[in-house]
Amino acid sequence: PIRDFAKHACTNAKPGSPLDVLRNRKSHQKSTYKTTCQSGKADEPYLSKDMIDETITLLFAGQDTSAATLSWTLHLLSLYPEIQQKLYDEVRHAFNEDGDEEKK
Repeated sequence: PIRDFAKHACTNAKPGSPLDVLRNRKSHQKSTYKTTCQSGKADEPYLSKDMIDETITLLFAGQDTSAATLSWTLHLLSLYPEIQQKLYDEVRHAFNEDGDEEKK
């Protein structure tokens, strides 16, 4: 299903040259991803295995790096309880009991 979604994303990228994108930057911006998908012929979107693999990587890379960063942060905080307590106190000070940000 993931590979089908990535193929669908490339297939549905509308044709247009990168030069057209630059000319119409303010009214019609496109991402680098769409430009790459459109790099084939106008009637044949770029659908190589590599492009589909890149699409899958882009979809999941942000999620994985955020999860890994958070995991390491929590692990390191567990190794240093005094820093963990200091962070806890700072967060509690910044937010009231309802979880809303304190008004200063």
